[in-house]
Amino acid sequence: MIKYLGNSLAATGADFTTFHMLVFSMQMEAVTATMLGNVAGAGVSFTLLQWWVFRGVSQDHIARKIVKFAVGVGICIISNMILVAIFNHLLGWAPWPSRITAAVGAWALGYWYNARVVFKP
Repeated sequence: MIKYLGNSLAATGADFTTFHMLVFSMQMEAVTATMLGNVAGAGVSFTLLQWWVFRGVSQDHIARKIVKFAVGVGICIISNMILVAIFNHLLGWAPWPSRITAAVGAWALGYWYNARVVFKP
């Protein structure tokens, strides 16, 4: 679990840095920036999950893991975008509180999916 948290911090750093640059430097809309930040974080996350967190746990071929991981990332991105749209557009929250609140829910979903589907023993 400690390694997964470390992975999450690195991936979240890539995600939130991308989000911040897109929203505040390029004036991109929060929902679109959420999607692109998630994609940046997913690249960092898969690399660390494969080679550090779950190293040697799963015997699946790397291509099969990538497909499974991409499905989970898609589910998490859609969840994030829906939640950010609700918080930011419907409830009028600022971009950062919307993004952070959505990320907490997606993190829990992502952990469950990765541990049970992508990198299961």
